[in-house]
Amino acid sequence: MRNTILVSLAFASAACASSVVTFLTPGAGVDLLPISTSSVAGDEFQEVYSASQFGSSPVTLYALAFSSSATVAGDATTLSGDASITLSTTSTLTPGAPGTWSVANEGGDATTVFNGTFSTPVLHNSTFDLVFSFATPFTFDPSAGNLLMDFDWVSTPSTDGFIALSASYSSALVGSNSDTSLYGNFGAANTGVATQFSETPEPATWLLTGVSLLVCAIARRRMTTQSPRALIGRQ
Repeated sequence: MRNTILVSLAFASAACASSVVTFLTPGAGVDLLPISTSSVAGDEFQEVYSASQFGSSPVTLYALAFSSSATVAGDATTLSGDASITLSTTSTLTPGAPGTWSVANEGGDATTVFNGTFSTPVLHNSTFDLVFSFATPFTFDPSAGNLLMDFDWVSTPSTDGFIALSASYSSALVGSNSDTSLYGNFGAANTGVATQFSETPEPATWLLTGVSLLVCAIARRRMTTQSPRALIGRQ
């Protein structure tokens, strides 16, 4: 019985430690937004991800990451700054109409998931190296709409060289929108930066897993505690 419980707990621990990662892979290009050596305080970038990327059940998102592009001359090795990231469900963004962007696109569940200073190395190898772990996880229900990410520079970022992000051009992106001192206000359909979200299933899923493991443990206990005579009588 003790061994059975230990094995069951091991499976449960492995399940709880695992995560499902939904991402838009780096495409054939680079984008300077939302992270650029020309970014300044107040620059804001929005990107909308198709709900189809997240399955059919609610998930809790606890981190996102961007991919720095392959090496170019004058690459930065670090990035630091003060940023705010908000996630929400949206159905209002029209990428081709810049005038309809910003807070008008945010849903009623808008949540600031990251707000503060950070410093991170920049690898420039098209991996998801620029990671933002959320102080407040966000539960996203794909049946309610698409996912809107709003990235806002609270202070001007600091770099020691050039930074460009891997771009993605895919129907998995509804589109992107930006209001920056460098590029002005624009909207673009099916474009944006490659993004990776770390997610975990809703607690109900973990509960179901736990119940299944408990049932297995009970069944195992019953089998191991029956006497040899009882087992012979059942043959």
